[in-house]
Amino acid sequence: MLRSSDETVDIRHWKKVAQHLPEEIVADRFLTKEECEAAVFQSIWELGYKCPRCDFEGKSWVLKSRNIFQCPDCRFQYSARSQTPLRRKTVPFLDCFKGAEWIIATMAANRRNILTINSFAGIVKLKNYRTARALRLEMFKELQKPLGGFWGRLICVDAVQESVDSQDRLEALMDYYDFGSLKARFTKFEK
Repeated sequence: MLRSSDETVDIRHWKKVAQHLPEEIVADRFLTKEECEAAVFQSIWELGYKCPRCDFEGKSWVLKSRNIFQCPDCRFQYSARSQTPLRRKTVPFLDCFKGAEWIIATMAANRRNILTINSFAGIVKLKNYRTARALRLEMFKELQKPLGGFWGRLICVDAVQESVDSQDRLEALMDYYDFGSLKARFTKFEK
């Protein structure tokens, strides 16, 4: 559970972000690694490409064999991941998308008690406690920004789902991740 008092948690913010979640769950919306990377690339450079080193504006070269981009001006090479909060982390984008959706759904339903590190680690498929805790805290801080910050821009849609009940969404996610009861078996952390 996140250690936060009721004064520090704005349920209205989480409900607003949850209204922007798509009707289908994230795992059904992003099926491949390529779809996730395309969404990340589009989110980072939604106003047009700009080189992170020399600020060149135009088209970038794509080196498909290594799955990286290269600036045609300064020849700087980088991946989409290196321009995100996941820089130097090996967690797949799809698992992070699922984790962000889990955080939004549990906070919008005001069920912080099930937002444990164990449940989060099971969703993002991490076996190390410290890694799972650090990622969850980073994602939580980013999701607290207006409209969910970086993660909200990736998994949320522009259309608002007025009829979505936060509790129903959370129950659907619990069924999908096979958390039939709160005493569900989670992954054991390695030391």
